[in-house]
Parts: sequence; C-alpha cells; structure tokens
Amino acid sequence: MYLLIQKDTTQKNIFTFSCQDNKSITAIFYPIDDTRVDLTLSDGRKISLPRAISASGARYANANDEVVFWNKGDTAFITEGTSTTYVGCVIKTNLDQQATTTPTVTTTKTKTVPAVDGLYGYANSEYNFTLRFPPNVTPQNYFTTFYNLASNWRVNASQVNQGKIIVSFPVFRIDQGGVATGKSYPLNYVAELRVGISPNVKECYAIDTGYTSQKITNVIINGVTFKRFSFQEAGMMKYLQGESYRTIHNNMCYVLEQIKSGSSYKDETMKPGLSQATLDGYYNTVGKIVETFRFTK
Repeated sequence: MYLLIQKDTTQKNIFTFSCQDNKSITAIFYPIDDTRVDLTLSDGRKISLPRAISASGARYANANDEVVFWNKGDTAFITEGTSTTYVGCVIKTNLDQQATTTPTVTTTKTKTVPAVDGLYGYANSEYNFTLRFPPNVTPQNYFTTFYNLASNWRVNASQVNQGKIIVSFPVFRIDQGGVATGKSYPLNYVAELRVGISPNVKECYAIDTGYTSQKITNVIINGVTFKRFSFQEAGMMKYLQGESYRTIHNNMCYVLEQIKSGSSYKDETMKPGLSQATLDGYYNTVGKIVETFRFTK
C-alpha cells in the first residue's frame, strides 16, 4: 500500500471551517514549511499566527497566547485570552469544489497520478487500483473501532470469511464522549470509506451475517460491475449504516464500504450542533470517493 506524496514546495492548502453561531474561519496552511497559519475570520479580522508547541493537534499562537488557533483533523477552535470565541468549527466538505491548488504528486513503485481535478490521488501497486479524494482527507492503512463500528476488514464479515485491511478514508469524525449535557449534536459521528480485500471469493457475494433478506443491487463503477449490499442496524440511540460494494478481480474479492455511524441521542441540554443535511453531506462525499475507484490491471 502506497500513499501519493506531494512535492510542490509552494503549495498552500486553504480550508473554510463552519463554526457555531454562524461564524466561520478561512485558514491557509503551508504544509511543506509548516511554520504559520493565515486566518480570515467572519468578523473581518485577518490574523497570521506562528506554529507553537502542542502535545495534541496543531496549535498556532501569537505572543502571550492572546489568540490561539487549535486544529485537529477536520475540527478547530479559537481562544482569545480566557474565552473561546470560535467554537465547534468543522471543515466544509464538498468533493465537487475545485481545490485552490492542483499539486503534482509522485510516488514509488506506482505510476504517477496527477491531481488535475483538484483531488489528491491514492494508488496501490500491490492490488492494482487507484482512488481520488479531497485534500482535507487523510488516508489511513488501518480501520478504527468507533462505537458500533468494528475494525474488521469489512462490516458484518463472518468468522469463516476473513480478509485484509487495505486503506480507509475518514471524511469526517467527531467524538465527544458519552456525556451529552452541554454538548453539541451529535455526540459522535463518523463518515468514511473502507477498502478491504479477501482471497475468499466464494463468500464475496454472500449475504451479511444476521440478515435473512438484504437489499442487493448491481452498480457499475468505471466499467466494473459491483454488487452493492445495503446494511443498517441501530440500538441504544446508536446506529451503523452503509453500502458494501463488492467485486471479484484477479481471483480476489474487493470490498469498498461507504459507512456512517454515530449517536442519534438528543436532549434539551444539547446545542444544535451539526444539521442532518451537513452529516448527510459528509456521507455523500464518501460515495463520491467510491465513484473514483479504478483498477490499473
């Protein structure tokens, strides 16, 4: 498994964060020489903050920590003195929006996949496939257990049907723990793509464990026919839902899973947080990544 590596030393990554109280932050990062971030705030201020030491996430602060910008993955917030002035900020995700740069990417042991469409590229030379994804998504070569979502090579795989984890693309993830009081909705949520492979082609198109009747449809992705298995389960105010795309290629079972999982719990103490439309947008972005899948051999 190989991740494409960006080589453009002049690159800027520009992201917009939507925050609570209709506030927003536009942040310009400089990933090659990560010494500062340039911010434009919805109140009209423009601030440049140098990178500061942090034990967790990225921290940018001016003298005496009068203004501090904290960034961890897709989330961020700003503190000014003892007050948090921009809270609950999450990156706006739109796969169809052009990136601010189109970096040239190179890698070893795979062919170059140029980012001419504003997306970054992932290529796997061992299993001969490529995917494209938004600049704010970071591929991982492991699956993370997240409440109802286990870390097996695919969702609902039986004990006799095991395979190998290849790569995941977490589009959005938030985890605020199990105490709802004063928190923003939802307490936890994840939307991601997972890719797994198994030599057990006999079980590739088998109905998922625990299902007696499962919705199965044929889907063509860039000329390849996949069988799409829909899955959904819920309990204790938590849910897991998605689509499992499966095809047999070169005597291997390839599985791409579009997944969303989270908490549906809500009470009067919670803040509005993220709308269902926003959460659905993250999930739909996962589906857009699925649509870029291509075999190279």
